[in-house]
Order: sequence, then structure tokens, then C-alpha cells
Amino acid sequence: MDSWTVASAFLLTGLVSCAALSAFDTECYTANGEDYRGFQNQTSLHGGKPCLFWNETFQHPYNTLKYPNGEGGLGSHNYCRSVHGVTRRKGNQPRLS
Repeated sequence: MDSWTVASAFLLTGLVSCAALSAFDTECYTANGEDYRGFQNQTSLHGGKPCLFWNETFQHPYNTLKYPNGEGGLGSHNYCRSVHGVTRRKGNQPRLS
């Protein structure tokens, strides 16, 4: 193999690895979960209850009217979020896992 073939193989492998790692990272969070931006939308991975849509209820203190520009990852979805880095569940607040 010539050097261009080897370089192309490494580049392609790197791009595929980065894409796979990027997809995996969306379901990860650190410390208090405030940075979580994944697609989990139920209270547990196994038989959990669906999370509430952020823009369709006032049953929780965080809503899209309070954060109109998407701060905290809120929007017209029901993905789990930890808006202010809250690690303990209170009432009907969704949890991350």
C-alpha cells in the first residue's frame, strides 16, 4: 500500500470513530447532569413513565416561557434535563436514568 492509501484509511477510521463517539456522547452526562442533552424521555430505561413535555405543562417550575431561547436545553420536547444541576428528584421532575 502506498502512503496515500494508509493516510486515507486512518482518516476514514478517525471520521467514523468520531461520528460514533459523538452519537454516544449525547447520552452521557457529567457530575450533576446539567450538561445532559440526550434523548432519554422516560423516568427509567426499563418500563419507566414518559417525561412531561417542557412546553405543555406548568406542573413543574421550569418551562419554555421562563427560558424562551432554549436555555437549559428546554423546548418542545420531553427529553430529560437537569435545568439547574439538580441531582435529586422532586415530585414529578424527570430523572436522567
